[in-house]
Amino acid sequence: MIRDLDEALETLPFGRLRTLVLVLVTSIIVLDGFDIQLAALAAPAMLAEWGLDRAAFGPVLAASLAGMAAGTALGGSIGDRVGRRPALIGAVLFFATMTALSALANGPVTLGLLRLATGLGLGAAVPNATALVAEWMPRRWRSYAVMLVIVAVPIGGMLGAALCAWMIPVFGWRACFILGGAAPALLGLIMIITLPESPQFFASRDGRADHLRQLMNRLARGNRFDNGMIFRTSVPAAGKGGVAELLSAPLRVTTWHLWAGFFAAMLALYGCLNWLPVLLSGLGLPMDQAVRGSMWFNLGGVAGAVMGAWAGGRFGAARCLSALCLMGAGILALAAAILALGPVPGAMAAMVPVLLSGGAILGVQVGLYGLAAARYPTSCRAAGIGWAATLGRGGAVVSALAGGWVLAQPSGAALWLAVLTLALLFCWRAVRTV
Repeated sequence: MIRDLDEALETLPFGRLRTLVLVLVTSIIVLDGFDIQLAALAAPAMLAEWGLDRAAFGPVLAASLAGMAAGTALGGSIGDRVGRRPALIGAVLFFATMTALSALANGPVTLGLLRLATGLGLGAAVPNATALVAEWMPRRWRSYAVMLVIVAVPIGGMLGAALCAWMIPVFGWRACFILGGAAPALLGLIMIITLPESPQFFASRDGRADHLRQLMNRLARGNRFDNGMIFRTSVPAAGKGGVAELLSAPLRVTTWHLWAGFFAAMLALYGCLNWLPVLLSGLGLPMDQAVRGSMWFNLGGVAGAVMGAWAGGRFGAARCLSALCLMGAGILALAAAILALGPVPGAMAAMVPVLLSGGAILGVQVGLYGLAAARYPTSCRAAGIGWAATLGRGGAVVSALAGGWVLAQPSGAALWLAVLTLALLFCWRAVRTV
């Protein structure tokens, strides 16, 4: 007997297995978000300990982002070939190890090399996590589930900022890297035991019918499907794969515009994430308040992502993304104008635009991941998300290399915010045509 897999996934109850997948994957992306921002959060303390200026720290941040760029593309392609589960677990254990080793760094060169390696694992985790969740969820919950996974990144950053603001003055910045490695390593071991593979991935591979049937029986919580049941999917089982399929005629226009949108959005996002603590400390805020600025930025991002997901479902993803781009550009432009006129009057006055810009900019990033997951088929979904994020990391690398130099200039804070404003306007132009 043959049954349509998509129809079965739609009609079976949400159940414990889907809940397990969602909780495990969301938890690991929270820790991924924590580790992504660790170097930026610890930057003021490391700059003080090693006697570096801001421009000298740019290559360290760029190394992590370059590793993420390579890791995202490589991880997405590996996930499409060997499975979402092994690719995700391997990425988690790798970035956990490299993060813990970063606590041993004795200078920017050593730290830069370790952060380059860490970025490979951090980047590889996100496309496989997104694809795994998207392929487990029923259609009516898919966009919200993907949103929850991606919004876990700023949640991790928010928790990381709160922890680092407390831990660095008490235990030093190295303790933050030890924690950032131990937590995902433990969760990775739990995932080896409990995390299931994607049913859509099994359906796209010959010789996996028995594995798929057993998986669906677990979802149905019993032997609901007999040994003769064969599941087929309406999603094409095989395509050209990788970049070839992404640039084929049906997907070419979508791919180009998504790549442009990701590049601009990540330039704006990491222009804030990488340099916000340094920018705020340069404006005269104490180190703990400067680090907490990242917490406020990520807190705004969580709220913006949730509201953006709701608005995207109601009014359309592209329209919502366009509005968030314009909102973020307006906030950054206003903040740049205020900084150009004089010093920030106080810590809380600085946190208001930080909070609001976080809501807009991180909302844009979450929306782009959801849009990519919706536009690409199973045969190239992880690769599509991976390559879009990889090209986006190019914008993040640009922000890391350019940010330190710009901030070192007279009125550098205002000038840097103006650059990020232009990036969001470029992203607005790109997402209008996806």
